[in-house]
Amino acid sequence: MGLALRARRRPDALVLLSPWLDLALDDPAIGRRVRRDPSLRVPGLQAGAKAWVGARGLDDASLNPARMPLATLPPTLVFQGGCDIFFDDAVAFVSRAAAEGAPVRLITAAAGFHVYVGAFWTPEARAAFALVGALSRDPRGTVT
Repeated sequence: MGLALRARRRPDALVLLSPWLDLALDDPAIGRRVRRDPSLRVPGLQAGAKAWVGARGLDDASLNPARMPLATLPPTLVFQGGCDIFFDDAVAFVSRAAAEGAPVRLITAAAGFHVYVGAFWTPEARAAFALVGALSRDPRGTVT
């Protein structure tokens, strides 16, 4: 996402599927949600985050979406499951992006786990990809 915000030719739209939006993992809700998310564990995520940012640190705005300015985001759809440990971070991210004036929309699946859209046989995943298809056909269409 940082690259999309800095590129000379920016994308017409962004689709974020169960994104990890705050590398710091400091939201207390993660501890509550981890019991319901079968796919992610905090120690592995912490190690991955440290490897990703290196010496630059978890607060580097060019690497951590939670620290990036969001006003210039292109139309963005964020898909997040209600059982995903990143759910609350996604809600905060979308709220902040909207407050900064970005055209952003959060699509949730109440019982969805991390990357629930990969469970293509479920109605929630099919509905998500129908929206992705619509956005790809009309990237400047309304997402909010």
